[in-house]
Amino acid sequence: MGPSRSFALAVVALALAGPAAAGCHHDDTATAGASAAALVAQVPLTGPGFPPDAATAKARLAGLKVEWGRNWQTYRREEFGRYWSDETGAVGGRNGCDTRDDVLRRDLTQLREGDRNHCVVLSGVLLDPYTGKRLPYTYRRASQIQTDHVVALGAAWRAGAYA
Repeated sequence: MGPSRSFALAVVALALAGPAAAGCHHDDTATAGASAAALVAQVPLTGPGFPPDAATAKARLAGLKVEWGRNWQTYRREEFGRYWSDETGAVGGRNGCDTRDDVLRRDLTQLREGDRNHCVVLSGVLLDPYTGKRLPYTYRRASQIQTDHVVALGAAWRAGAYA
């Protein structure tokens, strides 16, 4: 597997890590929220070579082969898994909170969770890994910060994720 394909797969994996805030699926929200925070805190946001420096990222992106218009007819959102389901083997999976809130809990500072439902992340601040800016996050304006897709899934599919 070449570096361009590895990078493309990493981008798709990032997109999946993160896929609307649904809340907890169980009645014991305090326990679920606490255990989610503990599990998600174990996952480092950085590691050797990730995130890459700007020059490396730019070079890798330039090396991606984009196949616009190809394979669009075979795109099925379901191929990327169930939206923000809690049914995942990732850290925080099957903890009673949906994956989106687990990702927000991991990535935001100044975190504020719901009073009645500790699974729901109400607000926080995201340090944008691409711009270095501090972006305020609020539940009511969640769509202003894309926590779920670095690359739109349809575009990823056409660019090679279909394979």
